This record gives sequence, C-alpha cells and structure tokens, in this order.
Amino acid sequence: MAGISEFPDKNDDDVFRYLIVRPDKGGIWDLLSYSLSGDIDSLVKFLEASDQDAVVVAGGEAADHRWVILVSIVARKILHFLGKHMELTGYVVDFFLNLLSQNGSILGLLYNLLKGEGITNVEFDNQAKTDLCLMASKLAYENAQVVRNVVVNRWKMNFVDFYHCWDDYQKEKSTQVFLLCDKPEDSNLILISIHGTDLFDADDWSTDFDYSWYEILNLGKLHMGFLEALGLGNREDTTSFYHHLQKRSTKHSFSELSTGIGLKGIPLEMVEKTAYYMVREKLKTLLEEHKNAKYIFTGNSLGGALAILFPTVLILHEETVT
Repeated sequence: MAGISEFPDKNDDDVFRYLIVRPDKGGIWDLLSYSLSGDIDSLVKFLEASDQDAVVVAGGEAADHRWVILVSIVARKILHFLGKHMELTGYVVDFFLNLLSQNGSILGLLYNLLKGEGITNVEFDNQAKTDLCLMASKLAYENAQVVRNVVVNRWKMNFVDFYHCWDDYQKEKSTQVFLLCDKPEDSNLILISIHGTDLFDADDWSTDFDYSWYEILNLGKLHMGFLEALGLGNREDTTSFYHHLQKRSTKHSFSELSTGIGLKGIPLEMVEKTAYYMVREKLKTLLEEHKNAKYIFTGNSLGGALAILFPTVLILHEETVT
C-alpha cells in the first residue's frame, strides 16, 4: 500500500496534502497489470500519500489520469537507467559543439547572433522585454563566464551574479540562476533567468516527468519536483514542504529556518544556497538599491516552470521590500 505520513501541529487553516509517485517501489508486473487492466492496487504500490483519505483520492485520481501516471513512472525508470550514458553523451556533444564554435563555423555565426549585438540603450517597452527574456532564457544554458561576457560586453548591461543552487532531494547543485540589471545605477529592470532542462541531463528530465504534487489550501497543487529544485522541501521528509511554504516561515532568518522551524537534516549552509532563498535575498537588496526597478523572472522548459513558481511563492509568503 501507499506510504502514510503525518504533518506537525498546524492550524485548521493550514491544510497540506501530497501525492508522491515513486517508480522504484513497484515492479514490471505491476506496470503491466496497471497499464493493461487498470488495477488500482498495482498502481498504489508506486504511490505515497499524505493520509488515508489521500490514498483513496489517489486511487480515484489514478483512474482519471491512468496514462499520465503510467508515462511518468515508465519515463523516470528509463531515465534512471540511461542517466550516466546521457551524461557522457552530453559531455562529448558539448565539447565538439564548443570546438566548432570557437573555430568559426555556421554554428559560431549562430552563436554570435545569440549574443545579442546592439541591445544597448534600448527603451524597455513590452516587446523589448519579451525579446530580452527570450535571449536570457537561452543564455541561462551557458556557464557563468559566458553569461558574464555576453551580459557585460554584448548586451552592455550590469551582470549581478550567477548562482549554482542546492537541491536537497538530488543532493547536488542542480539549479542555475543568473541576475542582471539594465544599468549599474538607478536601474529600471532586474531580470532573473533560470536554467532549463538540459538535453542530456536525466535528472532534469526526471523532474519534468514527475507527477508528484503538493497541495496548499486556496492555492492548489504544486509540482513537487519544481518545489525541490527551488529548495523548498524534500520528499524524503514531506514536513519540510510545510515548513518552507507556511506564510510565517518567510519572516525568519536563515538561522531560524534551520533551527527554529525544524528543517530536519538540512544544514544551514545548504538552506542558504537554495535557489529560492539566495535569489529572494539578493532581489530584496537590488530592489532597495534601485527604487524604480521592476523585476522579471524568465526561463525555458524547466526554467520557465520555476520562473512561474518563484513569484507564486513570494506572493504566498506575502513578501515585501522593507
């Protein structure tokens, strides 16, 4: 049967539910039984839910979304098997593409076009912002040195920082973010671009295919893998989502987050290095420095999902600049 977990003491207004799809908990015969006959008992072996009622709900949901959950399970099993091969292939492809680019070919020409010649002194109307978001979403796939060079030397803008952020579920720095301002002083625009799905990164694709969700009253179901990518919880300790996402948690310092509200097993230095907390604190600083600035989140694929989720959590936390 599906696993059951309990939440810490909370108000009646704080209602949190979750459903986790765990591809490693069932076997090939369970997949066949579920896919051919829709056997809910076979499906439930792959599921973990927040409470007994949620297990029943999970069974009903599975009947309505049988093929979605099946694809999630099968795809993640395949990605787990191919992960190392995809990583090695990615290294080889990146090497040869960079080699061709450095030696001046049609790929090098396309790369130079990507760098965005002539963006300087642009009046940021809606179209210009859209164009900048598109280019920044693409640029987020590059390393920190390339990003800095393009922003400073090609776009003639102010490069703020590039972050490699901790995902406590994956136990690695798998979320990359960079920030820029349109000018060093009295900026009108702050742009935050989040790295998307790497073609040869099995972990990124597994996150995309993950059906697991975490539900918050009056907000809805949030993709659990996306929450983890921002550093807002870990499915191995589902109470961590509650601690990160309750409204009052946002008013605590990093030290208080680590010791005061029970983020079990997450060292302070790792909390500080997660995408949500790193970018949130930097964004607050930038908005205090640039009083007239507006901010935009952008990203492609997985990065686009995180760019939508990030301000949603800011609103949930009722964040303001003080």
